[in-house]
Amino acid sequence: MTGLPVDLETLRLLEAISRSGSLGRAATSVGISQQAASSRITGAERRLGRTLLVRSRAGSALTEHGLLVCEWGRPVLEAATTFERSLHTLMAGASDALLVAASQTVSEALMPRWMTAAADRVRVRLESGNSDWVV
Repeated sequence: MTGLPVDLETLRLLEAISRSGSLGRAATSVGISQQAASSRITGAERRLGRTLLVRSRAGSALTEHGLLVCEWGRPVLEAATTFERSLHTLMAGASDALLVAASQTVSEALMPRWMTAAADRVRVRLESGNSDWVV
């Protein structure tokens, strides 16, 4: 751990709990057991001195403190994801495809022509989504 009471994996787990409303589903989505997820949250709560999660038979919900940690951590997670993708690109080497994200309209109207024009110089992989996702 980096010395912070909440690390990146715990932030990812809290974000997943926020989306799913379930510790078990969140654990599955981040690739750990429910017991490991519970232990991770309990450890973060102990280090912060604040309750982050309310558990019940109906599911799990973030407390006010948990919501704040998620809100503050969101830009950190986005930056970490960008960093991880960048490192993977670096490690993959020049022979791999260039990943391009484009809005659905641009993907349909312009990207096929651009990808064809670039085909002799670089392999392009296109991911399409709404404009907010692309940004």
